[in-house]
Amino acid sequence: MGLLQLGTFKFDIDDLPDQLPLNSEQMISVYKYPGGIKDIQTFGAFDGPITFTGTFNYTAENKANQIDKMYRNGGSYVLKVSSFRSLSVVIVKFTPIYRSPYAIDYSIELEVLGNASPAPSTSGSSYGGSSSGNKTVTTPPKSNKPAPQRVYVVKKGDTLWGISKKYYGSGTQYSKIMSANKLKNTVIIPGQRLIIP
Repeated sequence: MGLLQLGTFKFDIDDLPDQLPLNSEQMISVYKYPGGIKDIQTFGAFDGPITFTGTFNYTAENKANQIDKMYRNGGSYVLKVSSFRSLSVVIVKFTPIYRSPYAIDYSIELEVLGNASPAPSTSGSSYGGSSSGNKTVTTPPKSNKPAPQRVYVVKKGDTLWGISKKYYGSGTQYSKIMSANKLKNTVIIPGQRLIIP
């Protein structure tokens, strides 16, 4: 693997993960009718979470601290993988495993927000923080294209009321989610992907 950059952090050749799976899947809705007829609607490809592991070497503590600071500051970053398209991502999880000051294993999980421009822009945190020191938060570029739809993966114990409250501040707006996903009732199951309009 060649170049790997997360925000302003560039992974050294010795720090690169062996693999970097860039997951995506086509979201479809399948309706089955008597007689074996199917109505299939596609909603487009959605990028799944990205998880990778590796080892920071040499100035390992400094590198791990930089990623940890980005993770704790929140906000979105641009992920560049060689000549692959740039993605706007959020660091969902960062796990450093300390072996020595010169070798720290790491695991990073990213949630993909959408495509990003090759040249990241820098701004203050969208979570109310201010720019300072090494803190760099990038935002996806503005374009005339419609904003990518949010997708929520249902977890055990979730309800449409609760998901609506999380995204809209009120559970009474759950019908928006039902309409966007063409749900006939309020039953949802863990692992189901819901469009949040």
